[in-house]
Amino acid sequence: VLGHRGHETEIYFNRIGQFDPEVSFGTGTINDTKDIVVADMNGDGLPDLVQANNGQFSQLFLHDGFRLSRLPIWSTPVIRRTTSIAVADMDQDGDLDLALGNSFQRNQVYANDGEGNLGEEPVWLSADAADTQDIAWTDVDGDGFPDLLVANSHSLQLFFNREGILETQPSWEVTLEREVRGMAAGDLDGDGYPGVAVAAVGQNLVFCNREGVLEMTPCWESADMAETNAVAWGDADADGDLDLAAANNGPNVIYENRGGRLLAEPVWVSADDRNTQALLWFDNGDGDPDLAVANALSPSVIYLNRQDVNTPPVAIAGPDQVLSLNEEGLASLTLDGRASFDPDPETELTYQWREAPGNPVTGTLLDLQSPTPAFTTTTPGVYRFFLQVSDGVITSVPDPMTVRVEVPGNAAPVVSAGPDQMVEVSQEVVLEGRAGDFDGDELTFFWQEDPRNPQRGVLDDPTVLQPRFTPVIPGAYRFTLTASDGLVPSEPSQVTVVVDLPPLEHVPVAQTVSDIRTTVGSRVVLSGVESFDPDPEDRLAFEWLEDLDNPFVFGQLTGVTTATPSFKPKLPGKYLFTLVVSDGFLASPPAAVMVRVNAVGNKEPVAVVSAPRQVVSGGRGAIDGSASFDPDGDILTFHWLEDPANPELGTIADVYAAKTFFRAREEGTYRLHLVVNDGIIESEAATVQIEVIPVPPPKDISGVCFIAAIASGSPLQYWLGPLRSFRNWLQSQRAGRFWVQVYYRYSPTLVRFVVRYPWLRVPLRG
Repeated sequence: VLGHRGHETEIYFNRIGQFDPEVSFGTGTINDTKDIVVADMNGDGLPDLVQANNGQFSQLFLHDGFRLSRLPIWSTPVIRRTTSIAVADMDQDGDLDLALGNSFQRNQVYANDGEGNLGEEPVWLSADAADTQDIAWTDVDGDGFPDLLVANSHSLQLFFNREGILETQPSWEVTLEREVRGMAAGDLDGDGYPGVAVAAVGQNLVFCNREGVLEMTPCWESADMAETNAVAWGDADADGDLDLAAANNGPNVIYENRGGRLLAEPVWVSADDRNTQALLWFDNGDGDPDLAVANALSPSVIYLNRQDVNTPPVAIAGPDQVLSLNEEGLASLTLDGRASFDPDPETELTYQWREAPGNPVTGTLLDLQSPTPAFTTTTPGVYRFFLQVSDGVITSVPDPMTVRVEVPGNAAPVVSAGPDQMVEVSQEVVLEGRAGDFDGDELTFFWQEDPRNPQRGVLDDPTVLQPRFTPVIPGAYRFTLTASDGLVPSEPSQVTVVVDLPPLEHVPVAQTVSDIRTTVGSRVVLSGVESFDPDPEDRLAFEWLEDLDNPFVFGQLTGVTTATPSFKPKLPGKYLFTLVVSDGFLASPPAAVMVRVNAVGNKEPVAVVSAPRQVVSGGRGAIDGSASFDPDGDILTFHWLEDPANPELGTIADVYAAKTFFRAREEGTYRLHLVVNDGIIESEAATVQIEVIPVPPPKDISGVCFIAAIASGSPLQYWLGPLRSFRNWLQSQRAGRFWVQVYYRYSPTLVRFVVRYPWLRVPLRG
């Protein structure tokens, strides 16, 4: 289970030791989730889900015997800045109670009535309101009642549980100079009394428990220095002692426990270098504890504990393919899965191909157990296949591949599902689908609803281009649009509609300075001081996020929680930063600022574009960026950017050429952009606007200046006027079918007008 910021909580099912590669289930609600717990909260033997949400209501989702409910059965009555949660039977009445750790708000405990109802009022509140980072239940003194441990940003606290009643003032408290990010309770020396491991910026710590009394000074410190976000105890080497894993902003590590004493140096260091936020020991079914980690801004991963483990094989179905029907109306291909492999040596694989149920026709694959089955079809469309391989013990995760079968001369339609939208519950939504077909074929449309949507079957008509729906449940709704011209479908296009509850107060607004230009080594100061909250009594908190594609700055931006952070760029290029401000309850939409960093002494190139002001639908116009220049005389590379808002209006033939052409499809206003690069820095984009206009018929057919025609089985013939010579040739032909193209002068450029008769039949009279 993965909790996210600005996204629904996702669940990946574990199927005999292998996790689904795609999300198996989503809660459908968008939150800034800081912590999650899976536990049986209503005593029915099924796992329920509790979410700690920052600046929103924390929630409890019950399992109904089939899956988790998409609607929470319980939410906190008041919005809190909750950072962590923990469950335990505080009062020993047979059900699990809930503790909430809050940032600069009093921590809370809600009592469970046995059916998952945690009530509207907490049964316990801490006396102080510190910056709590983590919270945990553990029986420190061994009296059978779980005590409450609290990790604040610079202190640790213990609240004893006196036969079901928690103290409001801590009995044990330690102040630390280093920043604390998390903690974990575990029995280090096997005496039955749990100690406390601390995740800190700098050296990690352990406070030992001597027969129910936590020591005031650490009994262990790590030798290495790191920015640790979380720690977890687990017996990695199966020797009966708990080892300590640390989740770092950098390589993750494990410290080995040898007979009750932790080694100061890590015995395992991960090969990857990520910003890990949380980690969890779990058993994938082989009896050895494995380590799952959740990473910020990069994929979450699992490290397998390989002690005589049979490694799963890997299926590789090969790249996607595009075929055309031949003259006999047949398309054929040999699929190739021979690149599949097993990491364990000397293992023979068996193969199993499977056709997707939505393929245009079935039975197109021959010999589904072969590594190279033959594919044959006479029906155009998109075919999807899956390959799995097995080593006789474990079957691989399915690997998909797609075969697209086209009709020669027929262009596939193009669709756009429209922009993502954010609305409130009960607000009508119109999906702004757009579509076009270069051949002018009539199109049919279909909107597919994601099965994870909070509601299903909400669209009023999934076969129209712009359907409507009115959501009554908050969450993320995803829809996929495809179109078909009767021969081949379009590539799918997806749109997400985020539905939220009406705000309880005004959302703050993040505002940044305009884009910044500077040179390598110069200090850059970002500014969000113009950000504001419509509620004047609210104070804003700032959070700046760095883009992972930045050339070299990640982790070097100082003051990320202030209005004016800064950094010194070490490499030229484009640096993107995003600001989000919060009033403690609601977060603003992100505001971005681009910093363009040039090398010292290098002058920025200039993009210059020449393009026609108008192009007729079905025609094309030359676009020229060769007048772009670099003041230093450096060689330039070119990149044309198509209009993302109106992709159906036209395309650019070669987006990396200095001179190319724009092919117009549909009427409308098309904007294209050119940027040039001198090898160090990219220019500002030069933008032009092209109006795609309808083709007007010639007012006088005598004005025709160029005609091309072809008869069935004959070579192409041309006439350069007058029209009489073309008419005489046409009347001399035997009856047949012709394709005629008429070119005429349309100021200010020569353009093409295609006469779309169904085939002209001769002789032609009059």
